[in-house]
Amino acid sequence: MSELNPFSDSNHGLLDHAVQLLADAIYSSKPREELPPELQDKTVLEESLSALLEIRKFSAALADGDMTASLQQRGPLANALKSLQANLNHLTWQAQRIASGDFSQRVSFIGEFSEAFNSIVIRLQEARNELQKKEIMESQVFKQSEILRQSSYEINTASLEAERVCQAIYQAATQLIPCDTFVVARYDYASQQVIPIYQKSTTGNWRLRKASLNNCFLGYAIQKNQSFIIRDFDQFPPLEYQFEDCDKPKDTRSGLAVLMHLGGLITGALFTQSLQSNIYTDEHLQILEMLASQSAAALENARLYEEVHRLAISDSLTSLFTRRHFFSMAQIELERSRRYGFPLSLIMMDIDLFKQVNDTYGHLAGDRVLQTIAKTCKRHLRASDVIGRYGGEEFLILLPQTDLEGSRLLAERLRSKISRLRLATKDGKVKVTVSMGIHTVGAGKFPETPSLELIDQMIGKADAALYAAKQMGRNQVVIG
Repeated sequence: MSELNPFSDSNHGLLDHAVQLLADAIYSSKPREELPPELQDKTVLEESLSALLEIRKFSAALADGDMTASLQQRGPLANALKSLQANLNHLTWQAQRIASGDFSQRVSFIGEFSEAFNSIVIRLQEARNELQKKEIMESQVFKQSEILRQSSYEINTASLEAERVCQAIYQAATQLIPCDTFVVARYDYASQQVIPIYQKSTTGNWRLRKASLNNCFLGYAIQKNQSFIIRDFDQFPPLEYQFEDCDKPKDTRSGLAVLMHLGGLITGALFTQSLQSNIYTDEHLQILEMLASQSAAALENARLYEEVHRLAISDSLTSLFTRRHFFSMAQIELERSRRYGFPLSLIMMDIDLFKQVNDTYGHLAGDRVLQTIAKTCKRHLRASDVIGRYGGEEFLILLPQTDLEGSRLLAERLRSKISRLRLATKDGKVKVTVSMGIHTVGAGKFPETPSLELIDQMIGKADAALYAAKQMGRNQVVIG
């Protein structure tokens, strides 16, 4: 291997030429890639030129963004370039990960660029998070709007039955807010009472009852004329209120009370409760208020319909069923008794010497007698029993699943209670008695007679027994 001697005058020119070749390899746009003949035996020079040219080519490839180029050379400069290539390849991979949504990537090898890059990634992550939050909120708002729209339709098409309207309100509430217990209540201005009409609870229903404004949570809301969130029942309300838990089970911890208004007046309230404390938010309050706004008119229409229906089937003086509605109920009960083979008893009751009451004490006193006897009977009858005003001072009582002996005992109990009644008037105390006739069917084989005809037969036989009781001195019970 021939080397240059820099101190030889004959080689001085060759040295300058070699230096120029290496300089061109670094600075020239078109460097010479082969040694001239006079330097071809200089191996070190040839290797150095080859190394520079390879490093130059590799650097140009990196500058053009070609991350696939390879560098065979070794040494500090070559290793530095290889490290740069590796870092740029990793940076490319990180950028791809960020593009796919992985904002955990961070760069740490290029100083200020790293800080700027990382700052951009953080901002992108924050922007994405905000966008996702907005999308979630928009999705929730859309879902809530759809539920409220659907609930509005169901509430307003739930016929005129309060139960169905309340059920539609409850179904919507359970989809929108925590709802372990739910109560719908009406407010009666005349009596100043809160009247619960519907309840649902995951802990089991409890006995609802009317309550005054001062001893229930909804009464508090009505007096304040505002809806409110109860974060914790143990810390609510002011001490001057002593609540009886009439509108909540004892194990609920927080609640949301919202008033219903119609025509500027409070018509009732919705009351949802949770087993957890501090669970309700202002958003929940707004949602329940929207439900209350949708529900107020539907519930009032249902109430008015029920009132009209009640008036249509009830005697205006005694509030007992009218004769027509009694017959409708009697047909239903008779067919049920026939189907299951149950006995069915009928009592016909008449007030003794009622004309004398009207003549002696006046018709207003007579009306009071009719009302008092009606209330006395209803108080001692079962929910399944049917009582109606047959006409004048006559009453009919239908007793499902009651045999002859059971109906006789009830009749005697009613006769005794009524005989002890004393009604004060300006002309003195009124005392009345009643006579009754009883007839029972289905004790053995149930008659095949059509329903209406069989009812007429039962009334006829009970009437005959009533007539016999009158003939026997009144204040009697006779079996027909």
